[in-house]
Amino acid sequence: MNYQIADWDEKYENAETRKRKSLFWVLMPNCHDGLGYCTIMERDDSLEVFGAWVLILQVASKSTHRGSLCSSKGRFYSANEIATMTRAPVDKIRDALDVLVEIGWVIATVPEDDSGAVATHAGASGGVGLPPVTKKEREREEKERNPIAPLGGEGVGESGILIPSPLCDDAAFMDAWDQWCKHQAQMHNRRFTQVAQEEQLKHLATMGATDATTSLCDAMIKTWQGPAEVNHRDKGKGTKSKDKKPERAVVDTSLADKAIKAMKGAAK
Repeated sequence: MNYQIADWDEKYENAETRKRKSLFWVLMPNCHDGLGYCTIMERDDSLEVFGAWVLILQVASKSTHRGSLCSSKGRFYSANEIATMTRAPVDKIRDALDVLVEIGWVIATVPEDDSGAVATHAGASGGVGLPPVTKKEREREEKERNPIAPLGGEGVGESGILIPSPLCDDAAFMDAWDQWCKHQAQMHNRRFTQVAQEEQLKHLATMGATDATTSLCDAMIKTWQGPAEVNHRDKGKGTKSKDKKPERAVVDTSLADKAIKAMKGAAK
């Protein structure tokens, strides 16, 4: 049997957990008047079932496919393996899974048979027994279903975005654009979407390849989220100012000399 937590993303994730690749803790609702919770508490082994539920939830939070009770390679854990991982009695884990499936907190699916059919026992949740995918996986699948429309050029960077002409013909810009995409990924810039990339490329194309390359390099140095404005006003001024020697200030000392002579004459 394959097990996964029902409604994982809605109930056990928030904005902070979605930023993290791995979790060392898990969010839990603290509502004590829900139907599922009341059903558990009416049982003679209520605390054992709820304690096993907490352990199962913790195992699911550490999975690569968070919310699924499976390994990093996608192989689902059995009740025996969950018990071994949590150091809990296997009969308590097995009994708890049956209860949790019945009240809809856990989704249980039978592995595919030779015909490819999948039998689902979802309890009250009615969910489909597929492991939940991460946000990046959903975005990648969406990108594959909706390929990027050409922007008028034939160059393609490492990010997969088609680069418009004349930018695609400039090797320096192509390198700068690839570095820009890597920089945005390392900055975890969520605003750097496909639409944002297309708009930035359209804006950079109006600058020309040289200025567009400079714009991206300046933006990376300043850690901006968008291309920098290229300032042409100060070009060439730095070299001339360095070669030019400073002028010596000329001071008229004749009046001071006359005053000193007058003071000496008066002293005599």
